[in-house]
Amino acid sequence: MRILQITLFWILVPFLAIAQNVTKGWEAHFSYAHIVDLDVKENLVYAASENAVFIYNIYSGEIETLTTIDGLEGETITSIGYFETQNKLLIGYNNGLLQLVELNDKEVSSYVDIVEKHSIQADKKAINHIRFEGNWAYISTDYGISLFNLSRQEFGDTYYIGSLGSHLEVRETELFEGQIYAATSMGIKRAEASSTNLIDHNQWNTHQSGDYKAVQAIDGELYTWKGSKEIQKLINDGFVTIHNTNYDIIAFRASKTNLVLTTWSQAYAYTSDFVLESQMYIGNEYPTHYTIGMAEDGMFFQGTAEAGVLHRGFTSGKNLQILPEGPMYNSVFTVDAHNGTVWVAYGDVTFGYNPYPLVQRGISSLQNEYWTNIPFDEIFDANDLVRVKINKKNPEEVYFTSHHKGLLKVIGDKPVKLFDHSNSVLELPNGSTSQGVRLFGMDFDSDQNLWFVQTKARYGLNRLSPSGTISRIDLDEVLPYDKELALTELVVSSNGNIFFGTAHNGMIGYNPQTKKFNRIRAGSQGGLPNGYVRALALDLQDRLWIGTSNGLRIYQNTAGFFNTSNPTARQVIIMDGDVPQELLFEISINAIEVDGANNKWIATSSSGVFYVSSTGQETIYHFTKDNSPLPSNDVQDVAVDAETGKVYFATSKGLISFQGSATSARQDLNNLHAFPNPVRPEYHGEVTISGLMANTNVKITDLEGNLVFETTSQGGTVQWDTRAFGKYKVASGVYFVMANAKEGEVTKVAKIMIVR
Repeated sequence: MRILQITLFWILVPFLAIAQNVTKGWEAHFSYAHIVDLDVKENLVYAASENAVFIYNIYSGEIETLTTIDGLEGETITSIGYFETQNKLLIGYNNGLLQLVELNDKEVSSYVDIVEKHSIQADKKAINHIRFEGNWAYISTDYGISLFNLSRQEFGDTYYIGSLGSHLEVRETELFEGQIYAATSMGIKRAEASSTNLIDHNQWNTHQSGDYKAVQAIDGELYTWKGSKEIQKLINDGFVTIHNTNYDIIAFRASKTNLVLTTWSQAYAYTSDFVLESQMYIGNEYPTHYTIGMAEDGMFFQGTAEAGVLHRGFTSGKNLQILPEGPMYNSVFTVDAHNGTVWVAYGDVTFGYNPYPLVQRGISSLQNEYWTNIPFDEIFDANDLVRVKINKKNPEEVYFTSHHKGLLKVIGDKPVKLFDHSNSVLELPNGSTSQGVRLFGMDFDSDQNLWFVQTKARYGLNRLSPSGTISRIDLDEVLPYDKELALTELVVSSNGNIFFGTAHNGMIGYNPQTKKFNRIRAGSQGGLPNGYVRALALDLQDRLWIGTSNGLRIYQNTAGFFNTSNPTARQVIIMDGDVPQELLFEISINAIEVDGANNKWIATSSSGVFYVSSTGQETIYHFTKDNSPLPSNDVQDVAVDAETGKVYFATSKGLISFQGSATSARQDLNNLHAFPNPVRPEYHGEVTISGLMANTNVKITDLEGNLVFETTSQGGTVQWDTRAFGKYKVASGVYFVMANAKEGEVTKVAKIMIVR
């Protein structure tokens, strides 16, 4: 269960806990490669990645993960601390959120006191460090120190220890010999721990001036990290420099047995009296750098930026990688899925389709629950990969468009070619390498030709044949390239017509047979809310769904698109009570996908994901980060696996999937299936009937032959609410599902048991 507990920040009066609804059917696909914090206790390692946590058992090798599925918020984690006495884990975030995980039952509670404190600037709320003393957690933040009581699970006092009680960035705290030491950007601050008035800034003295990053106690000794290369020790009540490193320090931590000083590529384990005991190099096997490190009982645990946790013993020469299954990065920009295989890429463009600053990252694929990560240096330096497309007729073949380098082709899990200006007819706009070959949307036609668009090029529409030849279409007559900032998404209709979006000039269609263009414009001429088309999808009835930066439109008759001089898209009007409303009014839409039931998944920039019926008249689901495990309301892309019904959501904070119920149409009815079956009293959802052919007539009758439900499938799935024509719930008993396709040529019967 996930709990949100809200408390008033400066007083100890908790509000009523509010249960958060976490929908079943979700699966997290987060990256655990970038480690931001570590804690090691006994035989367990607690590692925080950007927005998830994993726990590693040193002796068994087992790994347990904590994600938004379990109740984590999906925000950026900055620190963690394990409270051994009560088996609890505290997680701190850069926005001030504090979460407490009861590890015995995985119950997660959220505390938003810091988040909602308006007197603290939003960029000063980051939780930098968590220190435990008794039942109290000392929370070091960018404004001061806040206390959290682990037994009562509520905040206590807050100490503002800057000049005249002002905010001051506190990096870490330590309790040592009756004193509280705080490492700050303005020196080491110190106060008597037994004082009953620590909220008075006058109780805090500047014990030593300077820029201090850490303060750590071990076995009766106290150490600090000052500046970028200096380690100091408390001697005769003053901090004395005992060590200067050759390289910048990035972390300094103490455990029960060791101090660890971590630099970019090396870790040094010292005894409590600062004698070097062992050191660890990152080596060439992992092309990354350290981020944090600890050592205990003769073992190193080093967090890295891209390889998870590296672990080895003091006397062992080989590094062991600790890394749960996942993609390389959480900032997933594009995703495609087919028959259980998923591909993602991490390129990025601005809202205005500018690829700069260039993103140099690899690509990742998921198959059979295992991830394959292909690094950047193996994809021909193709940066800013913004769209991925699996060839559904030849799933081993996958393409990625780069918004700077061209078209990347992958066979199996091996990149084989990058089509660019050096080896194809693709051209650099005005010969400018800085602008690059800017590709974006792409789609296959029925002959396996891959159509794609290029920005800032006269020949902006391109076709790659199965043999590998690129042919180009001149767009000058419909849209001069110097009049458009970017060409965006592209889809191919069932009859081979091409539709692609623009950033300023609406939506353009091209008929390859007649070589004819047409366009849907913004305003009264074409009905679009603006000219910025960000998403396109053709549904199973060949209706064109158009997502713009300012709302949604539908064009009903794509077959006649080129026969009208002024094609006009229409709003989707829904009823909010008795008031007509426009569906997704003024919402920026990033992607639209159609599932096997002809329903639409619509990803937005700020409002999460909408799942609407085939006509858009009914909103079936609306997922946000507040009512689901979505890690962000900015959903960059969405993909539907037509074979499994699973839906993948790409966000800047991670990839996550939801088990949808709609699948694609089958070639026969051999796999006709109804689930859940039996339908038990505690189940209140719909029965899904899958394994259907396109346009299958589905009838459900009781044992006496009375018809209680009838519909015609559009894809491979229909759903039944277990009511007789939507009026009343049917009684307990056995019901027959009779599927009839191809005008009676193909039939199949299944049974459903209803238990009330």
